[in-house]
Amino acid sequence: LHAQLIGLHDGQAVLLLNLHHIAADGQSIRVLFDEFLTIYAALVRGESADLPEPQRQYLDFAAWQQAALAQGAWDGQLAYWQDLLSDAPAQHALALDAPHSARAAAAAQPLECAIAPALAARLRRLAQRLAVTEFSLLQSAFALLLCKWSYSDEVTIGSPVLGRGAPELDASVGMFVNLLAYPHRFRPEQRFSDYLAQFQRQAAAALENQDIPFERVVEALRPQRDPGLHPIFQVLFAFQDDLPQRREAGGLRLERLPERALATKFDLELLIARGEDGWQCRWVSAPTLFERHSVQALASAYVELLQQLADAPERSIGQIALAPAIEADSGASSAAGDVLGAHPVVERRAAECPDAVAVRYGEQALSYAEFNRSANRLARLLLARGIATGSRVA
Repeated sequence: LHAQLIGLHDGQAVLLLNLHHIAADGQSIRVLFDEFLTIYAALVRGESADLPEPQRQYLDFAAWQQAALAQGAWDGQLAYWQDLLSDAPAQHALALDAPHSARAAAAAQPLECAIAPALAARLRRLAQRLAVTEFSLLQSAFALLLCKWSYSDEVTIGSPVLGRGAPELDASVGMFVNLLAYPHRFRPEQRFSDYLAQFQRQAAAALENQDIPFERVVEALRPQRDPGLHPIFQVLFAFQDDLPQRREAGGLRLERLPERALATKFDLELLIARGEDGWQCRWVSAPTLFERHSVQALASAYVELLQQLADAPERSIGQIALAPAIEADSGASSAAGDVLGAHPVVERRAAECPDAVAVRYGEQALSYAEFNRSANRLARLLLARGIATGSRVA
């Protein structure tokens, strides 16, 4: 914990508190806010603060965890994860704007957007009607979006859990969070509502097996390791109550400052916070893998998909249609019967981001500038040989 007091005019001052995430999770922030304000209010009254001692400390949790691992208490949980993830895809199929080999440490600029209160209310009612949690609904929709976007039928998504395990740890400060992996497999003929019920059962089983540390699951599965890839999953989804942004007591105001740049070890993260007015979404992507307009297109498609699911959750997965990635990215749309050519999109991308990867085959890749030049050379050659619109070339 690093603290700095900055004096301002008229007796005003700002106290900056900076806490590393490795030492505290979201629940710890709530504890620190409450205790800080309690102490300050007591000092203002000229009293000493009487804070209750936590029933358990993080050291107690760490000792309990080590003992459980040594005694094999979680061998059954480990077997559950091995069975669930044994044939899960090792990597998502999303198209990247640059290869994983180009990944470099860089701060990510989060993209903030919102799910409107009216849509959030409809989705809450849908979850209640189908007897599923909002988490299951929103993650299933996110997984379906990734599959539709990447023309795949399966993807594995990671999600954090509090990991505290017992109420007596609620008032403790530390990094208790664990990671769980959720494989998603979609069948075109299956209704989304049926898939959602299936995933709800999977999510409940995952929570029953959440104690074993994720690192032990990775060790047991022994996936092929790549320095540029997070093992098991590279996409993270989190849904939680919003952390306190502002608290006031005794003339003191505590306020969380927004993070302007974040470090991420995942390719893509979607963090949804339940607020008073709808749901707030934060998209965080590895900046060397996804350009900002790609994430913006993905975020817009997610809201569109949620609207479709709220309207007709019983539709089969194969009937749920989204604008293709290239079309959503360009902002273009075609009327019924019109043909939307790809060349205007490629030309625009070549002008906006000439060095971004457009086509990849194995280890070979073409940037948008190279792709556009090659397409133009081929077009001139075809025209020179008398090829006209509608002619068969091969």
